[in-house]
Amino acid sequence: MKKAKITDFDAKTLDLITEVATTEKRPFELIKKDYGLSEIDVTEFLKKKLSKDHFELWKKKINANKPKPKPLKYNELEDDDLDSKYYFKNKFD
Repeated sequence: MKKAKITDFDAKTLDLITEVATTEKRPFELIKKDYGLSEIDVTEFLKKKLSKDHFELWKKKINANKPKPKPLKYNELEDDDLDSKYYFKNKFD
């Protein structure tokens, strides 16, 4: 679906978007697929629609469900150097 704006929807559709956003584990993917709204648009809409307390709870829930970043690959030579420096420093102290 092409990108849409919140103002393009009627009240019934906005209620459905709010319901999906508050009940689903990954609401942004479903809303993007079904309604064409981006994550920023949904967040701004819910910030206006929900009370401050409910919005904060929803935001914490959504941030907890986001995948964690993968660790960067490290250079084995640099890590070996660091380990040996740490070993010698602590051995002779």
